[in-house]
Amino acid sequence: ARHNMKRILIAVASALLITAAAPVLAGEVGVKVHLDPNPAANGACPATVVFHGQIETAKPMDVTFHWRRSDGATHEKTKHFEKAGKHQVSEPWTLERNYKGWEQIEITSPVQVKSEKALFEVRCGKSGK
Repeated sequence: ARHNMKRILIAVASALLITAAAPVLAGEVGVKVHLDPNPAANGACPATVVFHGQIETAKPMDVTFHWRRSDGATHEKTKHFEKAGKHQVSEPWTLERNYKGWEQIEITSPVQVKSEKALFEVRCGKSGK
C-alpha cells in the first residue's frame, strides 16, 4: 500500500499544471470554466493523473458539469456554490498502461460551455522492485 501511495503521489505531483488559456465566459449568466492544460504522469503503473479546473460564478447557483474523457467515459456532478467567485474542481483518472489522451469539463446547466481539452500522456516505467 505504501509503494502504491508513493506512485500516486509521484503522478499527482507530476500532474501539477501550468495555467494557460483564458477562461470561457458563458453569456450573461456569469459562469466561466477553465481546465489547467497538459497534465503528465510518469513512473510505475498504475498511475493516477489528477485534473484541476476552475468554475467561476457571478452569483450563488447550482452548476451541473461533466468530466469528459478521450476514452468516452463521462462523470456528471452537480455542485451548489453558495457565493460568487472561483471554485476549484478536480478529477482523478487512474491508468494501468501507457496512454495518450485528454479530459475536458463541460458545463450543462445553467448554461452550456466547455473548457479546453487538457492533453496528457502516461508513460509507465519500472516499478523499482
